[in-house]
Amino acid sequence: MDGLVSGEETQQGLQRNQGQRGRKPVRIQGPLSRPHLGQPWHDPGPYGGGDGGHLGTGTGEALEGAGRLGPKAHLDGPCPHQSKGGRSPLEGGPRREGLHRHLRCGDKDVKERYFRAFAGSALGTAVGDALGHRVEGWPHEAIKRRFGVLKEIEDGRYTDDTEMMIGLMEALVESPDFDPALASKRFLENFHPWRGYGTRIYGVMERLRQGLPWDEVGTDSWGNGAAMRIAPIGFFYFDRGEELRKAAILSATITHKHPDGIAGALAQALTVAAATEKGLQGEPLRGEDLLQRIASETKVLSPRMAEEILRIASLPKPKDTLEKASLIASSFPCDVSALGAVPAAIAAFLLASSFEEAVIVAVNAGGDTDTIGAMAGAVAGAYWGLEAIPQRWLERLEEGEKGRSYILRLAQRLAELRARE
Repeated sequence: MDGLVSGEETQQGLQRNQGQRGRKPVRIQGPLSRPHLGQPWHDPGPYGGGDGGHLGTGTGEALEGAGRLGPKAHLDGPCPHQSKGGRSPLEGGPRREGLHRHLRCGDKDVKERYFRAFAGSALGTAVGDALGHRVEGWPHEAIKRRFGVLKEIEDGRYTDDTEMMIGLMEALVESPDFDPALASKRFLENFHPWRGYGTRIYGVMERLRQGLPWDEVGTDSWGNGAAMRIAPIGFFYFDRGEELRKAAILSATITHKHPDGIAGALAQALTVAAATEKGLQGEPLRGEDLLQRIASETKVLSPRMAEEILRIASLPKPKDTLEKASLIASSFPCDVSALGAVPAAIAAFLLASSFEEAVIVAVNAGGDTDTIGAMAGAVAGAYWGLEAIPQRWLERLEEGEKGRSYILRLAQRLAELRARE
């Protein structure tokens, strides 16, 4: 959550981005009822069949249990995307079994692999968000003193980060050619203030409610809010460079018109796209190559974002998880700004050797923990896949009308759309 920081506060924010790291913790207004994990859900509109949370046969028998997270929620055997050598992407991790080995197996197999990547990124966002919101606003040292290493989700609630990501997934299901007017409509329909939205988003939603066009409701915000929700743009357009760039910028400008806010969204989308592509291909993601590409793409929007992204390559490469979190905390502000949060999330992924470590490192660095955790989880889930997400985290995620089963259903529909091409 970035609170939609306005242009009036830009200079103050940039100064904070250079030095300070704290932020006020999220304040949830009103109670949040958390249904039981087995509670059926009903799929409204075009997003699913209302089958009580089951994925059905669309993604194959191997994934038939994923919708209800029962004994078959993960595939049997080792995860084909999981790193076996303990090397991070920044170190050129091992080659992975990927989509390229199965392209002749038929559309069903291709669709299943798209589903694993898309669902991995979407639920990776949700679990990173849920783990992080517990300590949002805490500095790294406070988390360390209280938990040692925080690695367990307490109540599974997601925040505005995931709710807005769901809106983008819904918009893409309805219109695979990204429509910002449709996305803004979904943002408004899904808006629940108790999810922890920043105060300035209320103005955006009110202007949408009054019927203003999508391109007239945003603010001159340099915050991380456009980046936190962008994962669906990254994984759906993972191999369509121009469409990805256009959609990422349009999505960002619904709420964020400052170049830093837009550049942050583009940087995160490009990272998710690269992670999706390399995960599907079974190829290692070369961190330094990725950073060079992101810097090249974002430099025209925000030279400072490009500089921060390139700085990741020069970081030390510690082996210990807590040391990695400490390194990120001391290297980046980890605050509500795009400049302070997006590079931190990308660094957490590139330093990690597994999905779980990427999210733990991102959250334990402190600061805007729900957003940084969500962004790191989005990238790591796209790269290592759905089956790399710890089962205990998935089981803790909230369930309900738009809980984890609904997110899985949206991922399935998006995978079907891409597999038809």
